[in-house]
Formats: sequence, C-alpha cells, structure tokens
Amino acid sequence: MIIGDFELTNLLGEGAFGQVRLGTNMRTEERVAVKIMELQRIKDLGMSVNVRREISSLKKLRHPNVVKLIEVLKSSSHIYLVCELAEGGDLFDKIAEQELFDEETTRNYFRQILAGVSYCHSMGICHRDLKPENILLAADGTVRISDFGFSRACIDQHAVIQVYTRVGTPNFIAPEVLSGRGYDAFSADVWSAGAVLFVMLAGYLPFDEEDLESLYTKIRRGEFKYPRYVHPLARNLISSMLVVDPLKRNTIEGVLKDPWMTNKHLDKSRVRRTLSTKHHRGLRRPSRNVAVDARWLP
Repeated sequence: MIIGDFELTNLLGEGAFGQVRLGTNMRTEERVAVKIMELQRIKDLGMSVNVRREISSLKKLRHPNVVKLIEVLKSSSHIYLVCELAEGGDLFDKIAEQELFDEETTRNYFRQILAGVSYCHSMGICHRDLKPENILLAADGTVRISDFGFSRACIDQHAVIQVYTRVGTPNFIAPEVLSGRGYDAFSADVWSAGAVLFVMLAGYLPFDEEDLESLYTKIRRGEFKYPRYVHPLARNLISSMLVVDPLKRNTIEGVLKDPWMTNKHLDKSRVRRTLSTKHHRGLRRPSRNVAVDARWLP
C-alpha cells in the first residue's frame, strides 16, 4: 500500500480505530510507524474530538521522550498519522519478556517517563491514558510516550482547568476520574504514572479484578498490595503517587526529588532476590486494554 511518500508493509499493532503499520519513505528510506484510522469507525464511536486532540497535541510537542509526529495524511476513508518508529516495542511487552525490571533499569525508564510527562504538563497538555502499552521504546532504550487520543489542554490563561470527562484505561485510571465531578488531570497523570512504576517493579498490575465494579471499588479505596521484593523506598514513592485524595498526592516535581529516584547505590543482592523470587505473579495484559470513555464507566 502506498500513502503519500510512504510504502506501508508489516502490521505493528491494532487499536480501537484501526492499525499501525511499518512505513518506509520511498525517497529517503526512513522507516516510520503509520497509524491508520478509519474515518467511519471514528465517527461511529463518537471519537472525532479525540482524534483532533491527538493530532493537535502531537503537533505542539517536541521532546526526546514524546513520540514525534512527522506528517498527517488523509484519504476519503482514512486518516494516517506518520510518526517516528520505536523499534524497541512497548513497555508492556518489555516487562512481560523480562517478567519485571531491576531497580536500575526501572529508575532509568521512569526518569524518562517523568521527563516526557513533565514536558507535556509544561506545555499545558495532560495525557490521561498513561500505561505501559502507550510507552514505546526506541532501539537504544529511549522512552517515547505515545497515544495522545485522550489528551487535552488543561490550562487556560495560566489557570488549571477542571476536567469532567471520564477517560482512561480502567486499571490505570485515578479514583477522582471515576467520581463524575471535576478533577485536576495533571494529578490524575501522576496516579497513572505511579501505577506504571508499580508494574515495572512488581511485574503485575496494582489494581486488577475481573469485573469493573470490583476493580473500581479497589481503585476508589486505594487498595493494593506490594510483593515482598519491592524496595521500601520504592514502596514509599509509589504510595505517595497512589494517594486517593489528589490534594495529598505527590507531584511530578516531588517524585523527581524522591529519595528512591535520586538513589545511586543499587542493592545488587536485592536485585538478585527480586529476579529469582518464587512469589512473582506474572504480568497479564488487561482484558480491557483499550482506553475507555464515559459510556463504559459506571
């Protein structure tokens, strides 16, 4: 398939609106990822605003830890987002492959995630769907935050806007998002980032139930358990991010200054015990891994 200057070949992934395929610029031979979205599918799901927001956000953002939008193409039936290729796959698959990360690897990835989120926030944009599947990895291990379909501008004339739309992926959604009242989406991103950190260190989801009602009850109560192998300092950091009351929750700036983030003395014996533990549960991809909106929330 030829779209503009790009030849589309291998399927890289599939989402709610369509596919992501490998593209090659026929003039420069640059390899890219092309997100192919069906216009009718977008219309049927009532997600036109989300697509416009994703394009708007990506056009504004230029940061090493945010996926770069190269070009937007359109046909009579599809929209094509041409983005830089992250050849290392996504963070979910990386965790599943290794079962869980040691502290040094986790800290490296998490610093980059925070750098990308902090930059987005500085540009007034909240992601609202942070999860391992939306964190891509370049071939050299550089983190690229992707999928801005639920992002939005959250600052108006230097004032933070209260957001009311209930969006996100259930296992990573902040409790205030479920409330039906206005919330600070910047703080909601901190909660989601805390859940991502938990997954990297524990190897499984902090909040995971078969039915949504039970899942949301645990999220609203902030009920989760650490495995024995997660370092106490890491536990303290995660707990400060997964605080149910957003007014008492840590901030991105606070997380970056946390003792676990600044610790340079890795406990090698703890890493060996972590990777050899018999109590590791194993990571499974959430059955509801596609971001949901208010129509699917109680």
